[in-house]
Amino acid sequence: MVKQGWRAFFLAWIGVFVLGNWWSLLAGSGRPFFQLGKKSFNVAAGQVGAKGPWSLNQGEKTGLAPEKVKKPIRFVLLSLILPGSGEWLMGHHTAAKILFLSEAALWAGFWGSNAYTGVLERDFHAFAALHAAVDARGKDEQYWIDVGNASNIFEFNERRIIQRNVEATYPETDEFFWQWDSEANRLEYSRLRSRHQTWERRTTLIVAGVILNHLISAVDVIRLIHKDNKRTAQQQSRLFWEFRNTPQQGQRLALHLLVNL
Repeated sequence: MVKQGWRAFFLAWIGVFVLGNWWSLLAGSGRPFFQLGKKSFNVAAGQVGAKGPWSLNQGEKTGLAPEKVKKPIRFVLLSLILPGSGEWLMGHHTAAKILFLSEAALWAGFWGSNAYTGVLERDFHAFAALHAAVDARGKDEQYWIDVGNASNIFEFNERRIIQRNVEATYPETDEFFWQWDSEANRLEYSRLRSRHQTWERRTTLIVAGVILNHLISAVDVIRLIHKDNKRTAQQQSRLFWEFRNTPQQGQRLALHLLVNL
């Protein structure tokens, strides 16, 4: 029971970790990962005839203008194959790391859950072979369900005949025979098989999480492409000269470069 609890805790931790990463990613969808407000670049000369280099106003930042994202379908396809790869190549490393970690955690959870599901399946097969003389070779899922629903094959077939469901009966041969040695062991078998089904469902949910992680990454890349292209389309730059002649400052000639990001 302790091992069972730790395995369930491990899967729960993976679920919380992945959901937290997705929430962190989606919560930032309303704002850029790297925010750039409107900045004015003002390159101005000193007084006419004054010595010294051109200067950039203090406190303002420089940067290169972003280019329109080329071949966006490439980034979407990469994210569908490996979540986070499209974001990484586009320069959004924070989002990429979130998706990389989520993918790694999901696959770790899948392999762990799938391995434990196989262990549980072998356990209830061996239990039925030991306490009900079941031949485990070549049996389908329905047979293992039916083994837990009756004390022996004769009782099971009799119920199906009464229900007029002859097609559901089994040949009363050694291949399909079972006879439980006690009611307690039959109930224990049902409990073991139920636990196996629970972990099968958990494994399926993890697979769904892997698929969802790929889709989230692709949608996030589409959002980032739209955001980057929109920012590029709205960007405007101006370069102009300004001449001032005031009694206080005298004659000044200034060169202005305005860039909106």
